[in-house]
Amino acid sequence: MGETLSTLVGAETATDAAAGAPAAAAPALAPAPVLDAVSAAHKAASAVKASARYGSRQSIDAALLRKLEKREALPAAAALGAGRVALLQCNDHALANKFCRIANDAAVSARALPGLAHGGAACAARRVSEKQTGSHGKGVRRPAWLALVDADPAAVGRALRASPEGLLGARLVHRVLAGDVRVDADGDLVGAALAALEVARGGDPGPARVAVRGTPRALERAVIARLPAGVTADPRDFSLAIHVADVEDLGRFAGVVKRADEWSPSAPESKDADAADANMRAAWKLREVIGFGLDGGALVKAGYAVDVGAAPGGWTACLAAAGARVAAVDPADLDPAIAALPNVTHARCKIEDWTLDEAPRALVCDANVHPAQLAEMVGPIVAKLPPGAPIVLTLKFGGRGHGADAELRKRTFAAEVFRDLDALAPMDPDTLRLEWLVANTDRERTFVARRRSS
Repeated sequence: MGETLSTLVGAETATDAAAGAPAAAAPALAPAPVLDAVSAAHKAASAVKASARYGSRQSIDAALLRKLEKREALPAAAALGAGRVALLQCNDHALANKFCRIANDAAVSARALPGLAHGGAACAARRVSEKQTGSHGKGVRRPAWLALVDADPAAVGRALRASPEGLLGARLVHRVLAGDVRVDADGDLVGAALAALEVARGGDPGPARVAVRGTPRALERAVIARLPAGVTADPRDFSLAIHVADVEDLGRFAGVVKRADEWSPSAPESKDADAADANMRAAWKLREVIGFGLDGGALVKAGYAVDVGAAPGGWTACLAAAGARVAAVDPADLDPAIAALPNVTHARCKIEDWTLDEAPRALVCDANVHPAQLAEMVGPIVAKLPPGAPIVLTLKFGGRGHGADAELRKRTFAAEVFRDLDALAPMDPDTLRLEWLVANTDRERTFVARRRSS
């Protein structure tokens, strides 16, 4: 590392003493720049030591990486075919990507979107810059579209409303457009929309009020300009809605739906309010794991669970609400309402200082810890879990959240965490999931696995 702290601080004093000069008082603390330099060097050395073992893909079972890579893969938008689609608008590409993952996992889709039949989902490719940088340097997210193949927009709306605990719906989808007719690149998209309106009206020549929804917005103006005589555009008082869309990578579509069949999401949660409630923000992750059955239903059957790094208590409250007795291990305070729950015991200490008084049947951890340190932190608890016990961990990464290299590194870390846990207690590779939950940030993934049953 070069010069040590003692060398840097005491060199001048030692030189003066050797020359017979009066010894100056030793400084009580090294200058701030020196401390910063030493701290930075220490952090760099720690990072090098960690990277020698983690994120290098060395000694990782190739089958695990292939399994995780398969779960990351999404169908190409070109595979949509020529049939009808329902087009869904999300707040950004990350949310559209997450919805596709949910929809393309048959078991998860059945729980997350109850009663919805569809032929798969695809979203448009991420643009070169998904975030536009404004004049103040802040990222402005672009809305993103995805397509559900062979899906009825009315059924999509019903499924979103029925999603467990409101996990989808307004949290994820803001608009749903009907793509009953696909129009070629050189076709008359507006004409196709008006033809669909004529069919929906059954040739009725009388007056009518319609809403016009489109993307880009210029298509709405084009449709309104060509509405037939007697048909008036009214976004509030209407019986039918004309949908028209031209979405890069997905295609050009037109459709008409009845007013009752339009998706009208309730007002989404305020981001400011959500950010102020750390318990709720954290709880959505575990609610999603349980609500979508990502743990195979094991958490609600656990009976007794340990929540490592529990404060302020979002995951603890979620487990307690599911009926489990929870040992919340964290030296920090729990929310008073959560700490007062009859099935919650707060161990106010670090996990390494905690003594088990009963073998737990589930382990969860949403602590702000780098993946390289997770296995060491939770290892003693994992070794005490019975066969088949579920483990749910949030893997939190630094750096950029997107890109092929970043995604490969996330998968590699997940495989390494699994490897290290397996060395402590046999794990079941068939249960390993690395999920990008709706509630996860770009730099988080949720690790779900279970102890081997035999």
